[in-house]
Amino acid sequence: MRLEKFDLEISSIAEPALRIMVNCHYFEFTADRYTAVKDVSSEIGIKFILKNQEDYMSLSDSIPMTSSLLEQLTFNDDFAANNRHQLFCDYAESYMTEKIATQMKAHNLPVSKDIFEAAWNCTAQEDHIELLLDYCTILNAEELEQYFAELRVPYSELSDRSRRHEVSLPVKDKNKALAEHLKKIGYLTNWEEKTEKYFDAATECEKTRKILRLRIKQVK
Repeated sequence: MRLEKFDLEISSIAEPALRIMVNCHYFEFTADRYTAVKDVSSEIGIKFILKNQEDYMSLSDSIPMTSSLLEQLTFNDDFAANNRHQLFCDYAESYMTEKIATQMKAHNLPVSKDIFEAAWNCTAQEDHIELLLDYCTILNAEELEQYFAELRVPYSELSDRSRRHEVSLPVKDKNKALAEHLKKIGYLTNWEEKTEKYFDAATECEKTRKILRLRIKQVK
């Protein structure tokens, strides 16, 4: 039961008692009270938000965001999906972390170009290929050309649009989706799945493998 007037100092309340109070909505959610609860225990502070989601969302502009808070709310299943998406849209660009960048696809979060750029800047180079493959469809030809240039071979070869040439990629669904998007936006003249022969040094014999062959369109 919520008290009409609550005038105890939050800092004077023992953590076990404070946790019970939060769980039973003993006092109203306000920006100042959240800060006081969080200062006692960040874990209870998160629970305070989760128990008062509508109040938190209406007061979120008055409550300082941090990368840690954004992570905890974004990946908390008890935080309503609409609230999670709204918070992500509002704060992900400024409070991006490596964890958010590498997990936002799995959590189906709405990613804009600005959020993608923030994620790119937060992740290691070895994670950039998967990041680009996950979100290539939100980028235009000029933007993709710039990002390709920062990747390792063979993807870096896609950045050269000064001439017509072919780039071979491994056959996998994400590469096929990339090829289809590149064709759609006029980056490629065509792409196809082909079988090629190659020499396997380990077995010292010729083998065959399937590849995707992308034909880069020249930009004059």
